[in-house]
Amino acid sequence: MSKKNIVFVLNDYNGYGGAQRVAAILANEFSNDGHHVAVLSINEQKNQPSYFAKHIPIFVLHKDGYRAPLPKSLYSNLKALNIRTVVRELNRRRQLSKRRKDVIRFFF
Repeated sequence: MSKKNIVFVLNDYNGYGGAQRVAAILANEFSNDGHHVAVLSINEQKNQPSYFAKHIPIFVLHKDGYRAPLPKSLYSNLKALNIRTVVRELNRRRQLSKRRKDVIRFFF
């Protein structure tokens, strides 16, 4: 059997959730079978244990419990002169672009 690259994508990799426990069991078994296993986590819960073994790499996109806000229209807010909303939306889009590059880098 050839070795495979396996990535688990989870909202939170740590904590006491069932998804984390099942993913950790599968990741450990796949790793024991010789496959390359990694975890991509959107968030990280502070001061929570992880079921994953130390040898499995974990990449966290947002370490501060980030929750994405809904996108806002630039055109209508510029038209209404809501400059603060426009600036926040541009910052949100810039951060999203940066995170997208981080995820692409993770897979390569």
